[in-house]
This record gives sequence, structure tokens and C-alpha cells, in this order.
Amino acid sequence: MDNIKFTIKEKGYTLEEFAEEVLGIKRNALYKKINGDRKFTKLEKEKIKEVLGIEIK
Repeated sequence: MDNIKFTIKEKGYTLEEFAEEVLGIKRNALYKKINGDRKFTKLEKEKIKEVLGIEIK
């Protein structure tokens, strides 16, 4: 999942901005999802694909 962190930054977002503005979640929730403690929802996966151009499984 380091790929998602890199891509978020590459697209000009901070993790906090991406979490709140794109996914509508708190930064801490994004960290937990990136680290595998929680799963991304179908809608979140779609938004990530749309904005970042990467797929999350």
C-alpha cells in the first residue's frame, strides 16, 4: 500500500487532504485502511481509481 501514499503525494495532495476532500473520511481512518487494519469501501476504491488512476484490491 506504499504505492497509494506515493501516488497521493505525486498528485499534489497531502494524506489529510486526500482523506477529507476526496474520500470524505478522517486522516486516521485513511492510515488504518492503508495499513490494512480496515478495508476500503467499494465507493472509496472507485474514487481512488478515478482520482489517482490506481486500483485497490
